[in-house]
Amino acid sequence: MIGKAWTSEEFPQLLSELKEKKTFKEIAEAHGRTENAIKFKVLFYACNKVLVEGQSQELVLEETGLTAEELQGALDRRSGKFVAVAKPVPLVKPMVKKATKLANLTDILAVVNSVQTLLTHYIATHGE
Repeated sequence: MIGKAWTSEEFPQLLSELKEKKTFKEIAEAHGRTENAIKFKVLFYACNKVLVEGQSQELVLEETGLTAEELQGALDRRSGKFVAVAKPVPLVKPMVKKATKLANLTDILAVVNSVQTLLTHYIATHGE
């Protein structure tokens, strides 16, 4: 099932499995989820630990088993450090139209940046 909600018991179990140094694959199998679902939940948790609770990145890396690059990428996305573009696309509908006519990498990055900005704004105003 895609987008299955996390139960109140499941997330502490995930943290326990991370402390046991289980792989994302092992954890995913135990929870009946994809590896990407596990990694996304862990990245969200890691970002909160660093950005909200002020925990050091080193401790978060040790606790979660993420790589420094994975954590830094998630922190950059969460804090709005995206690829700079000359003119962001304002609405989703025009982005979809434009995506079908992309001419070059700059156009692709502009669309990606706009989607990231919209998602970041949505998450910031609506929570997890």
